[in-house]
Amino acid sequence: MKRSKVEATLCLLIGRDYATHIHSFESLGVERKAIEDEIIYENKPDTYGYFIDDVQVEFVVGLLYGCDPNIANYFRDKTEHIITFEQGVTDGFAYNEMFRKCESDWVVITQPNVFVKRHWLTDLIFYGKIIAKSGAVGLADSMNSCKYLPMLSTDDEAMINVFIPDSNTLDTRGIWLFARQNLFFVGAFTEELELRGCEITHWQLRGLGVGLTNYYIPTHTCMIAVPLAPPKNCDAMEKSIKEMKKQRNYYIAL
Repeated sequence: MKRSKVEATLCLLIGRDYATHIHSFESLGVERKAIEDEIIYENKPDTYGYFIDDVQVEFVVGLLYGCDPNIANYFRDKTEHIITFEQGVTDGFAYNEMFRKCESDWVVITQPNVFVKRHWLTDLIFYGKIIAKSGAVGLADSMNSCKYLPMLSTDDEAMINVFIPDSNTLDTRGIWLFARQNLFFVGAFTEELELRGCEITHWQLRGLGVGLTNYYIPTHTCMIAVPLAPPKNCDAMEKSIKEMKKQRNYYIAL
């Protein structure tokens, strides 16, 4: 008996604000539906899973220190992967612990106060599959400071246009995904204290170093209701990337 496969894992790193995080999660279009089997059995009870469009998803929830306990209660019937973190851990450490729970092909990073349109996940996965050497694949809230450029498809026979930011890295305030196999090429997020606040951008820059491309898909945008503060420690991040380039090694073991 073969059931549909979980295709994407949403990694939710959650802070103190219950209302903000729950409202943001519920705006993603998650639905609980019966999982269809290829073989139909008479009187067989339905098995249920969570879907965004027709993409079956699972959740890994990370609760930062001081998080409202009601958030854990909210997610308890949706996932068995709820991790509580002690005070002082970096986001990089937290995300790495969450990545170790991921088993699907695609890992999705979401942020609070980001709102999307229907079919956003279907299109992200479509482009992630069809564009050769996809790194971070995201939804932009603005196409300013982006170039509309052709990228080689995975069949080497067509060019697909996407939006590539001038910085070659995506806005960390939005929603983006990457193929889980990239954790074997690029590796984990940095956990260095001096790089706190720029772990995601650091990972995307390392992806460039191994030949991946970070881009926004052209078919969807998102709305960021409350922008987050800009990343800190940019000088330390640039120094770290230069040192990795010098050593010709961008990999950090997960």
